[in-house]
Amino acid sequence: MTFSHAPWLVFSVLGLTIVWLCLVAYFLRYVRMIHPAEFQALGEPSFQHGALKVISYVYRRGHRPLGDPRFSLLCDAMLICFTAVMGLGLYAIVLGGGAPSIRSGP
Repeated sequence: MTFSHAPWLVFSVLGLTIVWLCLVAYFLRYVRMIHPAEFQALGEPSFQHGALKVISYVYRRGHRPLGDPRFSLLCDAMLICFTAVMGLGLYAIVLGGGAPSIRSGP
């Protein structure tokens, strides 16, 4: 099966990726303004660097000790969205018969 047979999958991954990027932008702004000590502890991440630190922070639930329900909701949404993007991406690779190839011809 090719991606042309599953446009819902392509659009789902694309849509969730856009949502993920918006959540990351809001996360970076929120943590910088509301929790500057956490922002410093994360190494002042941005879109250009520190993405793995942000993902690690979200997965190890580093937001819980802060006791900020809005920030916890944001981090939980990021966790769900990132997991869905990765899961659907892996599913697309399996559905498509493997990773895309740059080879042309037989």
